[in-house]
Amino acid sequence: MATLLITPPGNAVHRDFFSVGGVDIPEDAEMEFSTAVGIVKVRPDFMFPHLALLEALPGSVPVGSVDLRIISATVPPSNVVPITVTAGPAPALRILQTGEAKTRPYTIAFVANPAIESASGVKFGPDPILTNRPGFQNLVLHGLRNLFQVTEDLLRQHDFHARVRIISIFDPT
Repeated sequence: MATLLITPPGNAVHRDFFSVGGVDIPEDAEMEFSTAVGIVKVRPDFMFPHLALLEALPGSVPVGSVDLRIISATVPPSNVVPITVTAGPAPALRILQTGEAKTRPYTIAFVANPAIESASGVKFGPDPILTNRPGFQNLVLHGLRNLFQVTEDLLRQHDFHARVRIISIFDPT
């Protein structure tokens, strides 16, 4: 059996999204973060055969150089990918899934708006979600589940969902 090959599309920051792309990631996958002092295993919050996503990288994963791999009871472990974990700050733009390997892949963006229209439609003001990054991350995860795991299957036809770039933008400025 061939080794599962994984690639994280971005840097690793405590309490921010963290994802890994691959092919045939098993449903029972766990992310295994290894350092000289120990191993931390984390079950992804959102899974597809091409994506394993954490809503928030836990603080139990040590800051610094870490070896990452996907482990499973049903398939051999993935390749080991060296990553650097930081305590922050989280980036304003996070690529959750890289999408198709082309210059401008179809993209779905989850955006914490800098301003939203009032309920009366008269004026614009700051979006309160910009003071609640964990709440925003939870809403993105909820949106991903609704887009990709409910009855509607338009995006899943012919594995189109694997070719879509998915990003989140959380920028209070």
